Amino acid sequence: MKENRKNSLKRSLAVILFSILICLGVFIPQLTVSSGQAVTGSVQNMFAILSGLILGGLQGAGAAGFFIILGAAGLHVFPGKMAGMEYFLGPSGGYIWGYFFAALMGGMLLGNPYEYEKKFSLKHWLFIAGISFLCYATVYLPGILWFKHSIMENTYPEKTQILYEYFSSLEKNQRLKELLKITFYPFLGEDIVKWIITVPLTAVIRPYAAKILYPSDRKEEEAIFEDMKKQKELFEKLRNIKKTGNKKKN
Repeated sequence: MKENRKNSLKRSLAVILFSILICLGVFIPQLTVSSGQAVTGSVQNMFAILSGLILGGLQGAGAAGFFIILGAAGLHVFPGKMAGMEYFLGPSGGYIWGYFFAALMGGMLLGNPYEYEKKFSLKHWLFIAGISFLCYATVYLPGILWFKHSIMENTYPEKTQILYEYFSSLEKNQRLKELLKITFYPFLGEDIVKWIITVPLTAVIRPYAAKILYPSDRKEEEAIFEDMKKQKELFEKLRNIKKTGNKKKN
């Protein structure tokens, strides 16, 4: 019981630490800012995705969720050192939701860290690469959709009136192209770099995270291996007894 409480405390602390890491990412200069201010948050999206990939399960989503709560409560941790529900509900607010969904997806698909994962296995790296790629794409999905909604529906007029008039003047086949120019293309290059960095960091850190956060799993595995060893020894004894019996009969 005490061991379980200790492990739960460690996981809770890990969630808080990763949440703080996401918050601190706002102080790293943003590489790209579009005219529409639909920013991905520089390295904050990478930290949110890493929280899911490294912590696994719901822990990473918890870290991203706690970050969102802090920002909505008034702490200046949103991209551009912004804070409050004004940013959260504004044109760029969808990206913040994207952090949460990306962390949740990464944690659920990759699962809890496992101590015996191979740090430098090509197959494992490719698996992580595929999941992390989906995570980065997940950040964009709610970000682009919410940006489009807030502009075209003019739900946030004090911030989007100019863009609303601009998009309204375009032909329908031009709107998507212009939308992607603001919300997607400016950030693609930097996110590819972050994606490349994410893969080795995840592969190397996960086994160490498993030692700290899931030590009980290791004990259970050792107990299973010990039980298997005993069963094997018993089987060998029975086989030797059978062989001895056969020799005596002969």
